Amino acid sequence: MDYTTEKTARELARELTLGERIAAATKQLRALDKPWLRLPEQKQRDVLDEVRDDVAHAIRQAVEIIATDDRTRFTAAVESVTFKDGVKAVMTMPNTPASHELADTAGGRVFIVIEDPNRYVMHSPAVPAADPDQPTLG
Repeated sequence: MDYTTEKTARELARELTLGERIAAATKQLRALDKPWLRLPEQKQRDVLDEVRDDVAHAIRQAVEIIATDDRTRFTAAVESVTFKDGVKAVMTMPNTPASHELADTAGGRVFIVIEDPNRYVMHSPAVPAADPDQPTLG
């Protein structure tokens, strides 16, 4: 890869997602005081939940970067939408550098992308389960 050129949003997201996923798994594994097989089922569930949360965070970040092509972005709550002489939306967001950029565009035009990163982190049957403390009989 030629590092003299600027990376695309997809490349940034791919690197972030891969790195964050590896970091999420190794962070939890390094924190274990016993080998996985010696952990009680509940502790295994706790570790898997923490890994899931870390990976979900990385995926949300990647989706945000890809959806916005790494442009200025912000998360806002949509308070209302009115259909009269066009469409008027009222949004609430925290005071950030992005909100100041939005204020600078007052009277101008912006491009709004609606994306819900949570749709990519819904429960999946591929998520590993904890090993039961007692093997099933039979």
